[in-house]
Amino acid sequence: LISRSEGEEWISQLYSAHATPTANGDRSKVIQAYRIASLFQETGQYDDARYAWEALTKVLGENAYCTCKLAESYLLEEKSVIALDLYQRAAGLNLNFSWAHLGISVCQRLMGNIIAAENSLAFAQALPKRGEIAKHLQLVSMDLLPNRVERLIAQKDRAGALELLYKILLSNPQQMYA
Repeated sequence: LISRSEGEEWISQLYSAHATPTANGDRSKVIQAYRIASLFQETGQYDDARYAWEALTKVLGENAYCTCKLAESYLLEEKSVIALDLYQRAAGLNLNFSWAHLGISVCQRLMGNIIAAENSLAFAQALPKRGEIAKHLQLVSMDLLPNRVERLIAQKDRAGALELLYKILLSNPQQMYA
């Protein structure tokens, strides 16, 4: 989900934070390794991608970004339980890394834990947003909307369901479900 250009920024920042005086000329090698890992993941070569992400983690230190990319590789293989564990580890490494909480939300939804998915999404939405994450948060929020409305109706809270739908329509009149 994280675009290559945004990912390259994260890798560059991680490199700057962990670079040693003897590693000053290795930035281009680290960026090249990042591009290779991304290419492996984008072409479905998940084992090779995971090897590359783990190699980057050894160079850059354990970090939320590479851990999220590992989680993504498992999510793409529909291994939600493993992905969830890795996203939770990423959130533990950097509580403010919105991508980790978004990943947790997606995994929870895929596993049928809708309330946990909504809680993780709400946490991610409350964090500062950087890059393209706002768009992804909105998409996941709309995926969860039918469940939220149905739960409100099941609780006999029709007014709450209508209020939620009106709020969605006010922010996006083209939203088909609302």
